[in-house]
Amino acid sequence: MKKTNQILLASIITIGAFSFIACKKTDNPTPNSSAGGNGTLNYTNGVLISSEGSFGNGNGSVSFYNPSTNEVMNNVFSTINNIPLGDVVQSVSRIGSLTYMCVNGSNKIEVVNSSTFEQQATISGINQPRYIVANGNTGYITAWGNNEVVLVDLPTNTVSGSINVGSGPERMAINNNKLYVANSGGFGLDSTISVINLSTNTIATTILLDGYNPSAIVNGNGNTIWVLAKGQVIYDASWNVIGHHPSKLFEINTTTNTVINSTTLFATDHPSNMDISPDLSTLYFGGSYGFSAIFSTSTTSPSTPTSFITETNYGFFVNQSNGNLFVMEQAGGSNGTLYRYNASGAKLGEYTVGIFPSNGARIKQ
Repeated sequence: MKKTNQILLASIITIGAFSFIACKKTDNPTPNSSAGGNGTLNYTNGVLISSEGSFGNGNGSVSFYNPSTNEVMNNVFSTINNIPLGDVVQSVSRIGSLTYMCVNGSNKIEVVNSSTFEQQATISGINQPRYIVANGNTGYITAWGNNEVVLVDLPTNTVSGSINVGSGPERMAINNNKLYVANSGGFGLDSTISVINLSTNTIATTILLDGYNPSAIVNGNGNTIWVLAKGQVIYDASWNVIGHHPSKLFEINTTTNTVINSTTLFATDHPSNMDISPDLSTLYFGGSYGFSAIFSTSTTSPSTPTSFITETNYGFFVNQSNGNLFVMEQAGGSNGTLYRYNASGAKLGEYTVGIFPSNGARIKQ
């Protein structure tokens, strides 16, 4: 799984209409440059990509992909604000007019204006922040180091409380006025989903899964969510592999908080990322160190996934505006590669991004 030791934001922007898109590009942004003939560059009109960077080097970065020009801009935050983003950038999320970047290794969240990417605030003192979601004026941040969800007052960007959850909390989903938190196990094992009542900000219940280390959650149709439990490699005292806890997929009814479907995914592979198509018909799996492909299965009748995109990937996400997949390949301590595919699996572009690219903003444009 991805720990606190690697997180980075990678940026890419399109600066001109370009029909041939299979070449790699590495551009640095110019603050307040024009793009697409619409005057000052607006960073909401595209897709944000996060790259973790090398642990301990403080070289996490943000990338911006402009769909109207099909180009990439790297190092957006550091170029515009003249400061480094920080160590291990785990995720980037747009919430209203602001964008939040969880910088895991630096124990902080950087907040910028979504349009200009100019720094607005720094939320400090959160132990290894991973992801953020919002409900009204409250932000909910998984704090991996403290096994808690930290509450943030979004109008002031200040911490307002915390809720204890399971070990190694990762991704979250809001459904049916409840917050579902995947407890990934940290450095050990966990099989639970913490359910938080958003009216009271207290634990409503804990769902026990027949699988280990849930790491990803997405909303399904109506009052349902899908949970990926990535499983675990089992080692002996000398670090020899002696077995595996398989990876599994669970469908949960959020009215009853019960598992209504369970599917074994892989006996010996452990994807940590999952996303869903905009029409909620297809689930995709992949995204861990050296993972060999992106796999897919139907939400109507889930079964053992089939290979969808044969690209080694460290992370991926689905652009919710059009169903395109952004697939990211790590290259050790060097800049990684972003591949863009359509929903049919055809490659649309290839771009150079930041070090250990892993996540991005799941947005609708």
